Amino acid sequence: MAKHGVVDVKLMGMQSVTRPNAINIHKAIECCVTMYAAITLEEFYAKLVALGSDGASVMVGQVGGVAALLRQKQPSLQAVHCIAHRLELAYKDTLKTLPLFTKVDTLLLHIYLLYHNSAPMRSGLQETYKAFARSAQMPTRVGGTRWMPHTEKACGILMRNYDVFAEHLSQVTTQSVRPVS
Repeated sequence: MAKHGVVDVKLMGMQSVTRPNAINIHKAIECCVTMYAAITLEEFYAKLVALGSDGASVMVGQVGGVAALLRQKQPSLQAVHCIAHRLELAYKDTLKTLPLFTKVDTLLLHIYLLYHNSAPMRSGLQETYKAFARSAQMPTRVGGTRWMPHTEKACGILMRNYDVFAEHLSQVTTQSVRPVS
């Protein structure tokens, strides 16, 4: 909202949606306005200038996106792809061209899947953490939305606990390689 030419940004509220589609998100926006903004929907649409979002088609789609639904009542609305999301996507596209990044990303994903898909492996890693007198930090998934923080977290867990992972994988390898009689 703006008062006397000064923009005042506040979280208006949070609203659950039954399905994450444009119609339900649009309804949730209008619900938040009527519940929390202390203005009418008519005033809201009169003051509405822009919609900042992650750039997903459900948000900025020209025909059925949230921006298109808002434009039905405010034709001059500007839909803006959030600069933080754009920067993150550009950064990821750049990193994808580096072979080392691809190798690290694949390694982190496989370590996550190794422990995520196997209860015995998770249990064994937890026991190894206990032997090292550390609290267990399980590998986390990389990728998805907000992939930079996820990748940073996954790298941090692996790097801080490299000795634990190395010991556990060494034990697993030793146990699986049995002499042939």
